[in-house]
Amino acid sequence: MFDEDLLQLVRQHAVRVYPLEACGLIVGNSYVECRNIHEDPFNNFRISDKEFAKHVGQGIQAVVHSHTGNGNNYPSKMDMQSQYNMAVPWGIVYVSPTKDIEGPFFFGDQIDIAPLL
Repeated sequence: MFDEDLLQLVRQHAVRVYPLEACGLIVGNSYVECRNIHEDPFNNFRISDKEFAKHVGQGIQAVVHSHTGNGNNYPSKMDMQSQYNMAVPWGIVYVSPTKDIEGPFFFGDQIDIAPLL
């Protein structure tokens, strides 16, 4: 779905801010690191409205965030609801306590279905 070099930037960001949840936007062909302003950044994320609005007109392709060390490498109910409300794909990178990485994987109805081979 996205270029491997771009996905590597997402992974590097997630590892760098661990144990906090990383968050960012894929805008066009670039990854934009965002500041996590959530009150509990170890378990949740929030991008400021101002930061998000700055990129809306530039073509947000996806919202990306990390899940950290809690064994939860799948979207939460809140993740799924927020993705649905935003109508853009969301991606999750899982970072384990040993900083092993899974993903990112993307979800949302806006993702093209891969051809059956």
